[in-house]
Amino acid sequence: MADLHTMTEAKKGIHGKKMGLPNGAFVCDMDYFQAMYPERAAHYLSQNKPENVQKGGRDNIVLYAPKEAKIKEFVDIEGVFSDFGAEEPINKIIIYLEEYSYLKIYAIMKKESFKCSIHLEKSSKFDGFFLFSEGKILEQQVNLFLMGSDAQANINGCYFVDDDQTICLKTLQHHKAKNTQSRVTVCGVASGNANCHYEGKVIIDHGCKKVDVLQNNKNLLIGRNAVVHASPIVEARENDVTCTHGCAVGTFDKEKLFYLKSRGLTEEQAQMVLIEGFFDFFIHSLDNQIVKKDLIERMRVKMRHMI
Repeated sequence: MADLHTMTEAKKGIHGKKMGLPNGAFVCDMDYFQAMYPERAAHYLSQNKPENVQKGGRDNIVLYAPKEAKIKEFVDIEGVFSDFGAEEPINKIIIYLEEYSYLKIYAIMKKESFKCSIHLEKSSKFDGFFLFSEGKILEQQVNLFLMGSDAQANINGCYFVDDDQTICLKTLQHHKAKNTQSRVTVCGVASGNANCHYEGKVIIDHGCKKVDVLQNNKNLLIGRNAVVHASPIVEARENDVTCTHGCAVGTFDKEKLFYLKSRGLTEEQAQMVLIEGFFDFFIHSLDNQIVKKDLIERMRVKMRHMI
């Protein structure tokens, strides 16, 4: 992961606060974004209720990638906003990718109420990795708006909830242009008396031909009391599209548990191996070893408490 402390510089101006990132990208507050990019800000504001957007509020932060900016190193959302001067965890993030830009983020959701809106212009690409696990009652939302043709977005998310935790997770894949592609995969583990509610919504606007959408949700239950509710929703207003969605809820495979224990593992060790295998897709999709190590450690700490 790039050392953002050496590459960023906080700046104050008459339009608000801005902090530079590599390749011309930057983080700013809503004041700066509205003043410098009124059309882009107007789209975000049109998608949100006025009472949910506080002008100049520190809980509304924008990450902006200009045209042709290629940020191939992971952007650690927690680290970036700490550098920006946000003493409290941010709960509203707007990510805007201009034409032909690329951005990859790693985000650990530490705010119980969190919303991320990602807007992609023509031929831009976004890769996002989200970990949802903090808080008693979690309300998390990630929205994709594919605004320009040939835009691509990939989101992988995982969650761990136990005891009496409740998570309400929503994702939106809104295709507003032709030849766009989005992939959203969310996997989670629930134990104890946890309650999980996942709503995955896909919207394909009329005239958006050759759209390719995948939405996948997998859930692993530990014990008999955890509950998962999953609601895939598809609104396709165009025929010439490819739309795939799937949902699965299950428990440990007894044969696999038996095999692992026959090799000398305890019940807890065998369960740990199966949980790590359950998230194998997520772990191996991370090409940064520092990020991968951090994620695995966080997962193991959480899993030890769950089993």
